[in-house]
Amino acid sequence: MSWLDRINNIKLKVVTGDGSEFTPLYKNASRNRDMNASVFNFNEIEGSLVRRGKASSMVYPFEFHFTGDDHIEESERFNKASLDTRPWTMTHTVYGDILVQPAKLNFDDSKQNDTIVTGELFETIRDSFPDSSIDVKSAVLKAVEISIDNMVENFGTIEAVTPALVSKAAITTNQITQKYKLAAITDIDLQTVQNKSNEALAALNNITQDPLTYMRKLAELARTPAKFYARVQDRIVTLDEAYQDYKLAIGAESTVQNKLLFESVTGVLISAIAETSVVETQEIADDQFIEDNTIVDYSTRSDVLNVADSVKNSLDDYTNTLGSFQSDVDATPDSYTPKQKSLNSAKDAVNKSTGQLLQIAVQTKQERKYTIQYPIGLVMLVHRLLGTTDDQTIRDFAENNQITMDEWLQLPPSREVIYFL
Repeated sequence: MSWLDRINNIKLKVVTGDGSEFTPLYKNASRNRDMNASVFNFNEIEGSLVRRGKASSMVYPFEFHFTGDDHIEESERFNKASLDTRPWTMTHTVYGDILVQPAKLNFDDSKQNDTIVTGELFETIRDSFPDSSIDVKSAVLKAVEISIDNMVENFGTIEAVTPALVSKAAITTNQITQKYKLAAITDIDLQTVQNKSNEALAALNNITQDPLTYMRKLAELARTPAKFYARVQDRIVTLDEAYQDYKLAIGAESTVQNKLLFESVTGVLISAIAETSVVETQEIADDQFIEDNTIVDYSTRSDVLNVADSVKNSLDDYTNTLGSFQSDVDATPDSYTPKQKSLNSAKDAVNKSTGQLLQIAVQTKQERKYTIQYPIGLVMLVHRLLGTTDDQTIRDFAENNQITMDEWLQLPPSREVIYFL
């Protein structure tokens, strides 16, 4: 059937959720769709990262006319039928049968013999929201495990462990242990660090015969802050400081074995930073039976994007540092070249974690600023900006903006405040 035949032979019909049928006159045959794209900007990176999810539903603006002597009664029947929350079926002269839900209805009864109803109809899927077939967080954690395994296997390729490497390994193990002990704030975390340190030092006694086991135990120690009871941001700082300390302690003139030790240990730290970014503090609190947890990792979109920057920057620094260690001449006993397999796996873990963070960013609140135009009380301002006057929201708003006691009663013009939506 051609579009002209449809217009001539098919009347617009709307069947609301309760089964009521309506055949109003109508204007408009247009539609639009949001492509569900988000744009993210990062410091010191030119351009933007654009992420697109699945497209949202088609939106149909409409203008229905109920005409005749009974237009008031018919439009009121339509109004009451629209209160049923089930979707409508609309038979459209241009677009065919569509399952829709109204977002807003505007009734205009100002004209004689004509009630105009306008608004937007959103096309809806027929079933409940589909379950995701991909657990993104699990994908990140799996990539982290693969990366750490590759770092361990990388170190296990050493054939003849030198006394210099044994000495460096002992120093590295002790330095990491001391730093993590200072960072741990719960007894469980402190005991975990001590246990992992003891295991690594025990394996160190047999490093000349079994370097693989030593590195595996050291990797378990090196990644422990990822599960510390602390904010994501603080756990990343601990891991990054361990990385920076080690980088300062090793020079470009170090032995090949010491460079390989650095590559493996710091690769574990970078992987642990990626792991940390997706392990929220509440999850750790549950594991440690901490019932009164008040730590929130990602309150705003800026919090998430700052962590994404930190994760990405740590990988960039790692790859640049390894590049600076690379020998000019390959394939000699004294030459060093980073292992591509382990480096790629670290990149994969970081890329997956930043991808997950971008998804979290879409769902978190955005910081906004508002300049007060005239004197206004705090409660009224909070209600105007956030649409609520509950005590916790007011306290959070006052804390975020360092509201003084005098300002609780009246905030002055030109005062800038921040809020989150």
